[in-house]
Amino acid sequence: MHRIQRASLTLLLLLLVASSRAHAESVDQLVDAFVEIADKAEFKVEKRGRLAGITKWASPIEYNVVGATSPELVREVETQMARLAQLSGLQIRRVGAFTFAEDGRRQPIEGVRPLSEKFEFATMREDVARLGHTINVVIDDSGSEPPVWMGSFTILFGKRRLLERVFDHLLFDRSVRAAFADGRAACFTALTIREGTMEPLVAVILIPTEHDAVLTRRCLVEETTQALGLVNDIPGSTLTLFDDRLDRRRTELTPYDEMFLHVLYNPEIKLGMTGRELRKTARRLIEVELSKAR
Repeated sequence: MHRIQRASLTLLLLLLVASSRAHAESVDQLVDAFVEIADKAEFKVEKRGRLAGITKWASPIEYNVVGATSPELVREVETQMARLAQLSGLQIRRVGAFTFAEDGRRQPIEGVRPLSEKFEFATMREDVARLGHTINVVIDDSGSEPPVWMGSFTILFGKRRLLERVFDHLLFDRSVRAAFADGRAACFTALTIREGTMEPLVAVILIPTEHDAVLTRRCLVEETTQALGLVNDIPGSTLTLFDDRLDRRRTELTPYDEMFLHVLYNPEIKLGMTGRELRKTARRLIEVELSKAR
């Protein structure tokens, strides 16, 4: 499996190197792009002020798909998350919805459930079975057996006006919420960072269902990837999907994005790394990745 994943990445980099002869992207440009994307937070990190330094997950991710409108959309999310697991080396698994039986046991629920007006979101400590873990909790109290989702990485689909309520539980100023509410931010990701570190505890991704299929795909791919630590955009860039240009109708990570995620999760890139040290380490790792494709 590992050899297959490596071969896939090497093939992408081979195509990348071949195309770079036409576009003349230098190692300097790639290092600049990686540092711009990974070393600065746009407004995706839930903490006061603008942060700098590497942010990446150090523990396994349990993700939920909440409010999906079709089984096909759930499978699309699963495929995307599996690809991110391959590129990052993280353990990533989906955790489904459940209800509580009369005796308190959890009973799994199958199928898709669009988000209702009665959904509630909170970030909290999990029960005594896993004391100390911080998780997102979503409850949709729309029937006799309300479904519950618990996980560290919550992907929420729903009407924009419903998703906006999640901001009641996030530490952002009003301008960020307003940008999401009026559609200037097509979709949104928030990371909650462990105090005193740059390690994410939980993530929540908001994807409005008013979008067409192309924009929904763009939101899914971009926001899930950025939630792993490639948190910033480079407006107008041709190197990355994170170009802040939805009018281009691009939906997939570029080979450079995939390389950047692979580099980010190299053990030599440390949590909180920034400045000259980050640039020097990133240059060496990027040169190694490019050399493998020659």
